[in-house]
Amino acid sequence: MNSRILNSFNNVNMANINKITSTVSVISTDNKSPIFGVGASTFTDSSNKQPTNSGYSLQVSVSQDDNFLSKTLNFNFKIDNVTYNTFFPSSNGYQTFGTGSSLYSGLNATNPPYPKIMIGSSDKSWQRVWDLNTSNYYRIRVEGTNTTSGAPGSPTLIYELTLVKPGYYNDNPGGSFLVANTNTSLTTNSITQQANKSYVFEGNSTGTSWTIYTGSLSSPPY
Repeated sequence: MNSRILNSFNNVNMANINKITSTVSVISTDNKSPIFGVGASTFTDSSNKQPTNSGYSLQVSVSQDDNFLSKTLNFNFKIDNVTYNTFFPSSNGYQTFGTGSSLYSGLNATNPPYPKIMIGSSDKSWQRVWDLNTSNYYRIRVEGTNTTSGAPGSPTLIYELTLVKPGYYNDNPGGSFLVANTNTSLTTNSITQQANKSYVFEGNSTGTSWTIYTGSLSSPPY
């Protein structure tokens, strides 16, 4: 799969829905996120499978279906010009604001009937969930499956979602946008520098050819 440099998301990691800016915060050279508890990762202890020095807090460590968490953000977040500081991640791939939901079918813009962010929402489950709640951003990491049950440590889906305090990032990207070797640009296109935009750098499997997408996290043909 393609190598990618992503703006604040790996697999699916949406940053600052109100104001997405150009700061690149995640570099990925594969399309698969690492699984906590598998491979070369290290942990604080064997019971919670928490990455050493990550700052994450374990929220879920067993398989759960149609469940949601209740979280209080340390900043105000707006959707459709309404301010929220309560956030409800769901095991079915959506996050609601103000009110939690365990709905699992017919998921769309009107269902659940609350402000929401959807990430491939359907009748799914999660087995391990961690979060990191700071004064400037809230991040949740979910390891789950595309079915209603699964085994912790054996996910078929992984995503991270980050909500960023509005105004936290610099509005003006400035400078050049490219990927290069020691003397030659490897980017096949050029972009107009814009403030308050997301940027995705997507390369081929060898990293010899890159395309830059701007203006929307949904721009690349994933």
